[in-house]
Amino acid sequence: MPVKYLLLVIAILFLSYLPVNAATVTLTGSSGGAWESATTWVSASIPAAGDDVLITGASFDAITISSSVTIASLTIAANQISLGSGTLSLGGIAIAAPVSAFSSSPAAPTVGQTVTFTDSTSNSPSSWVWSFGDGSTSTLQNPTHSYSSAGSYTVTLIASNAGGSGSVSHTVTVAVAAPVAAFSSSTTTLSAGQSVTFTDASSNSPTSWAWNFGDGATSTAQNPSHSYTAAGSYTVTLTATNTGGSGSATGAITVSSYTYPLVDTGQLTSYNATTSITAPTSGQSFYGQDAQFSGLQPSYRNNGDGTISDLNTGLMWVSARGSKVTWDNAVSGAATNRTGGYSDWRMPTIKELYSLIDFNGKSASTDAQCIPYINTTYFEIIYGDVTGGRVIDGQDWSSTRYVSTTMGDNATIFGVNFIDGRIKGYPQYTPPNYTAGYTLYVRYVRGNSSYGVNDFVDHGDNTIIDQATGLMWAKQDSGSGMNWQDALAWVQTKKTANYLGYSDWRLPNAKELQSLVDYTRSPATTGSATINAMFSSTSITNEGGVADYPFYWTGTTHLDSGGAAYLAFGRALGWMKLGTATTYSLLDVHGAGAQRSDPKSGSVTSYYLGTDSSGNAVYGKGPQGDVIRINNYVRLVRDAR
Repeated sequence: MPVKYLLLVIAILFLSYLPVNAATVTLTGSSGGAWESATTWVSASIPAAGDDVLITGASFDAITISSSVTIASLTIAANQISLGSGTLSLGGIAIAAPVSAFSSSPAAPTVGQTVTFTDSTSNSPSSWVWSFGDGSTSTLQNPTHSYSSAGSYTVTLIASNAGGSGSVSHTVTVAVAAPVAAFSSSTTTLSAGQSVTFTDASSNSPTSWAWNFGDGATSTAQNPSHSYTAAGSYTVTLTATNTGGSGSATGAITVSSYTYPLVDTGQLTSYNATTSITAPTSGQSFYGQDAQFSGLQPSYRNNGDGTISDLNTGLMWVSARGSKVTWDNAVSGAATNRTGGYSDWRMPTIKELYSLIDFNGKSASTDAQCIPYINTTYFEIIYGDVTGGRVIDGQDWSSTRYVSTTMGDNATIFGVNFIDGRIKGYPQYTPPNYTAGYTLYVRYVRGNSSYGVNDFVDHGDNTIIDQATGLMWAKQDSGSGMNWQDALAWVQTKKTANYLGYSDWRLPNAKELQSLVDYTRSPATTGSATINAMFSSTSITNEGGVADYPFYWTGTTHLDSGGAAYLAFGRALGWMKLGTATTYSLLDVHGAGAQRSDPKSGSVTSYYLGTDSSGNAVYGKGPQGDVIRINNYVRLVRDAR
């Protein structure tokens, strides 16, 4: 057999064990040449001894080429080598190890940013092992990784194939990302003297904060509080900083001159006469009730020292309940109270106390079923006699004395019942002897002594503005009574008629209407309704035949009764049996200025009481003896702010 054929056979035997990709074959060495096609290389001269032929990573070493024979062509295909002419002998065969290489993007990543690593290794690696320098690894060819801390990290790639492995390392420097500043505020509208709390929401872990409140005041606290002394619009700027840089954010705060801000009742559900309904639209029955108007939303802060700050009203409260005390002891106890380290605690007025009421409450026969009319996240509540069926006896004293008397001749103090959602007058001393003090709970307050003080201005056009609350009121009332559905409809007719030049009148909610009550006046002492003399109030003859003043509807549903809340601008009458009497007497039981509730529809004749001392049929007695009227009056309000 000729030598050249023997060599060819040997080459074929060696190559039959190797995967060959002809398209990647190269010939290197001192000899020149060129590829004639994808698989044919044509020599320009005699190859030199020791030249290499590379086939997809297979290196044919120790090639012996006859120096006297010119290789006209070398054809390399799968599992075969053919020589056009010349002599080629192959020594050992080895797979070329990878030459590792990679790149990363971005070149200068920040903490938390995703870094993509791209393999660019030669010699066809079949596996990859990455070490990112922070203890994390990957076996993907092109992995991604993020770093949780700033610093310099040595990233190493080891790429391998059957011929071995190659390693390469690069340093990735991770910087701290500059903060993206952001913040929220407990309110964006407040009155002068009130406090607002700002809460940092910046990302990328700032380490310092610089606040500018827009009125010349600054702070470096993360979550500061601030009070504005003057009305106006202010731009609040937060600059958050860390080692990576800083970022800024701004927000707007509007400060009004209103010293008596009215917090919303919290009622979000609409109701018809008996049950909850989908919020009605304009023109539909029951449109225009409390839930359809969003006011100043409640906002409290637990100060961690037994005190709660109302961020809307500027009032600070004692959170704990304590025990029931007489009114006299409640008054004297304020002077010695040192909760939170403060020495200026006082008894709240009825308007201050009522600012806390939340009309999502509903009482029940057991404390477990009760939903108090106050935010129990911040304010402690204690129920009444949970074994004797008087769970609702958890009332709070106010400092406001009724200028008349109740139950005939009882000296009376107004209070709020946060368990059944009412304002009533309570006896200062326990009947029938009136020697022992009547006991209720007390919740002391401090701050904003202007809260609850009205500042009425008569515009001379049958409208009156309260500059303390920012509300405009119609000077005249409706002039006649109507049920709750008709009251809502009557308001809509006034809107449509552009009454007094305005088309945005509404039925006031319970807190708005209570703000009108003047607790220095009463039918018995001033011969008037419990409202400032600037207002006109229709005089009525009450159920006892006595000159009096109406109950006025609010747009607030009272879930306890299923009716709607009203304010009594005349005597808050009730049917009671006095002493050993077997018949009912009609008395002012809760005082003019009380807030109670009435059924929204129906007839008083459905509430038969019995007979009075003269044998006359008596109607209109509620479950607790309260007089039921159903047809109550309306006073329009609109927002003048």
